[in-house]
Amino acid sequence: RIAKALANAVAKGQLPAQLDCQRAAVCLHAFIAGLEANWILAPKYDLAAQAAAMVDTALDMLRSSPALRRPC
Repeated sequence: RIAKALANAVAKGQLPAQLDCQRAAVCLHAFIAGLEANWILAPKYDLAAQAAAMVDTALDMLRSSPALRRPC
C-alpha cells in the first residue's frame, strides 16, 4: 500500500518521476518503524515534539535521495 501511495504521489508530480516506489516504500516503512521503536523503547523520546521534523526528513529522503531513483 505504501508503494501504491508513493506511485500516486509520483503521478501527481509531488515526488520525482524516477522514484523507485518499491524501494522507497521499504525505506519509509523502516523509517517509521524506527521512530515507533524509539518512542516505545525510550520513554523520554518526545515523538510529538519531533513529528513535524521527522515528516520533513522523510519527505526530503523521498525527494532527494539518489539511492531511491530508478536507473535511467
